[in-house]
Amino acid sequence: MAYGEELYNEKHVIGYTGELGQNPTFYFKRDLGGGKISFGHITQHHRLKSNIGREEIIEKNSKRYEIKNDGVLYRTDTDDSKTIEENYKNKEAILKNCTLSKEKNENVTMGDSIRNTTYNDENGEKWTLIQSSVEIVDGKLHHASRNLINFVNAGSLSKRESAALTQALENPMCFEMKDSEEVMKETQRNILGEEGVKKVNREIDEMLLGNKDNLVTNTPQKRDTDQTAIGNTIPQVHEQDEDIAMLDALVAAHTPKKEVNNQKVLNGLSTPPKVQGKSSKPKKTDTRKKDNNKKETISRKLSG
Repeated sequence: MAYGEELYNEKHVIGYTGELGQNPTFYFKRDLGGGKISFGHITQHHRLKSNIGREEIIEKNSKRYEIKNDGVLYRTDTDDSKTIEENYKNKEAILKNCTLSKEKNENVTMGDSIRNTTYNDENGEKWTLIQSSVEIVDGKLHHASRNLINFVNAGSLSKRESAALTQALENPMCFEMKDSEEVMKETQRNILGEEGVKKVNREIDEMLLGNKDNLVTNTPQKRDTDQTAIGNTIPQVHEQDEDIAMLDALVAAHTPKKEVNNQKVLNGLSTPPKVQGKSSKPKKTDTRKKDNNKKETISRKLSG
């Protein structure tokens, strides 16, 4: 028995992406009553083997779910789901600062090359707007296909549509529910590629650098830094010491040196050093005593 047969059947099919006869992805939606629905899709072909199978069924208020064709922004084929969600959310703001480009984005090969539109942002980065199927849940991008959805009426399928759907429902590769954790692991292994690995390494370096900066900021720097200190604490202290030493050397090189000739001092040709315990300041004269002496002298002369 296949997973989710209450949803994944001919009665609840609403559309497909891809080409009939080439393992298209079929989308389903079921009315549960009371304003609720369940939805999901069956993927028959994907570069990730773990992403082939039946999507886990989700139940929502019918007003919180929407599926439509819309433009989704990509920078590379390996943009992760979180990046795609953010790009979709900020699509208008991003495109506002972009100019239409006639050049193709060599980092995006998916979608329809005729419908794809390439833009250049202010930094010269290329963005590709792909017209594809999107599922919106709770106002956010839940899933973006790489192709447009062809909507169908479950009660009036063409022979080709019915045959393709039967093949998808009976495909033994698609009986099981997808393992989201395994999909994530395989994405990391196969989708990232060389550029993706570099991106991850840069993010790790930035994270580690941020931790180092916090360590340096919150840890008092010492001249005798412990050699087991983490991060760039040691180089920063040493670089600072080297800068100070260089400044000191420059100042010394451009400052005239004052020489003191001790022999001249001893010969009295220069001001002798001060003697400890004796003041070199001149003695103050008592002017009142001087005036009294003058008066006494005058008095003696007059009386004589």
